[in-house]
Amino acid sequence: MVAFNSLKRKVQRLEDLHCLKAEAQLRSELLRSLQCEKAKQELAETVCTDDASLLDRLLKHGFTAENLPAISVLPIALVAWGSGYVTDEERIAAMNAIYDSELSGNQAAIQKFQSWLDSRPNPELLVLWAEYLKCRIKNSGRGMQPDHFERMIRLASQVALASGGILGFGAICAGEQTVLDQIRALSQCTSDLSA
Repeated sequence: MVAFNSLKRKVQRLEDLHCLKAEAQLRSELLRSLQCEKAKQELAETVCTDDASLLDRLLKHGFTAENLPAISVLPIALVAWGSGYVTDEERIAAMNAIYDSELSGNQAAIQKFQSWLDSRPNPELLVLWAEYLKCRIKNSGRGMQPDHFERMIRLASQVALASGGILGFGAICAGEQTVLDQIRALSQCTSDLSA
């Protein structure tokens, strides 16, 4: 009889342990879900939109309410990678460019930007950048500052020129020029919305 009770208790403990593991997993999933919803809500308030698709893509690419301003200077990082790598000169020019932007004083956004200089950002981000700016234009009563896009192209061009060339020739490589052209095209489409 003692052996039977002992076996019964072991079975009960195993069942309890299994239930505890399942419950812990469910709690963990619920917590992740709640954290994701909270992050999405904070991002929605920052972006001033309820566009779930845009918010989901921003979250997918690691944006939070704190580091979101980094997306405004994304083209600078993409141009720095235009040649396939970031030179020391390009890194310095890129970091100098962001200190005159809305990232100034925002450590989370600066770290996000620096991560793009350390590891090549996903090219999809350029389209996300344009969509974010379209959303910002649409949701702000006055639109973007008229010189925002030209300023971004100018800063990105300065980064592309940072590595220089030989006697001023070939200063911007074909890859960097391609990225600059993409930025110009997306900027034109986006700035047409503010007109």
